[in-house]
Amino acid sequence: VSLITSSIQLIEKQYPDIQNFICWDMVTSNLTSLKNLFYEINNAKTYYTITKKMVNIPIFIESFKEFITPLFSSDSVSTIQCIYEVEENLPPIAFDMMRIQDVMLNLTKNAIEAMTYSPSKQLTIRIFQKENFLCISFTDSGTGMDAETLSSIFKPMFTTKESGNGFGLVIAKHIVELHNGNLLCDSILNQGTTFTIQLPF
Repeated sequence: VSLITSSIQLIEKQYPDIQNFICWDMVTSNLTSLKNLFYEINNAKTYYTITKKMVNIPIFIESFKEFITPLFSSDSVSTIQCIYEVEENLPPIAFDMMRIQDVMLNLTKNAIEAMTYSPSKQLTIRIFQKENFLCISFTDSGTGMDAETLSSIFKPMFTTKESGNGFGLVIAKHIVELHNGNLLCDSILNQGTTFTIQLPF
């Protein structure tokens, strides 16, 4: 892929007008998709181990808020209302902060994309305890999914995005399951979707 990218850059440098051809955009776009696919496959290979440490939930959530702030900086996304609901007095819990943050980032990005054409744009992130699980849910007011799509979202290479590769949710689910947890999804077509991370205490 690197060799192909270098060759394309060389061609563009020697023949600048080639960038005006309609098919050229398709070539570069497909190459970008291929690079992203290899990146996701590589990530899947590295996400077989986790390192758990005790985590203070309020501090972790505040850190995550700062981490995702840049996602809401563009004009098209700034209209999204992001609401946090954090249950009080949650006990510390052991998990791999970097891996779970990756999952949360993926779910946040998915929620943002799902609301692209929605008149109402609201993302609610809830952190609460249910029985013996810490639950982190992401509820968007996006387009939702039908039953057929919902049944396939955790299958490798299944995607409804033009530039998607179908590995994001697969990796996310794998990370959560390495913690002996669950990644659940509920969705209603034309109303919205909720993804919930469940981590055992």
